[in-house]
Amino acid sequence: MSEKKLTQRNFGLDIIRSLAIMMVLICHFMLLNKNSSVFIKKVSFLFGIYGVELFFVLSGFLIGKILINLFYKDNYISHIKMFYLRRWFRTLPLYYLALIISSIILIFNEPNTNIFSPFYLKYIFLYKILIQGFIFFLLKVGVYP
Repeated sequence: MSEKKLTQRNFGLDIIRSLAIMMVLICHFMLLNKNSSVFIKKVSFLFGIYGVELFFVLSGFLIGKILINLFYKDNYISHIKMFYLRRWFRTLPLYYLALIISSIILIFNEPNTNIFSPFYLKYIFLYKILIQGFIFFLLKVGVYP
């Protein structure tokens, strides 16, 4: 890593990122722990929700900062296109890998499940790909029953 790149890191943002990681890990661990009480599971679920929201806020801030810096460069349209193309190739392959792994886990946990049935294909397409976060937003604002 270059010296310039090291000096651009913000230690405070790294602390916030690590706090968000710990919140999500606590949520996952406590929800999987069978000895946890219902109260502990509810509190840890809130930890997970706010940890993910913290990630979203941090990502929005950092991406916005990058885009503003790119806007002031010459030929900024091509820089912004390259930025989004690189982000796309960095995030989508891992997302689809996680989708495949979760389908494999489903097959081993529920051996009688046909993941190629119309129900599961619709579930994967609609829920996992399109509206996963949108339903959470509707629940949060109180629109979704």
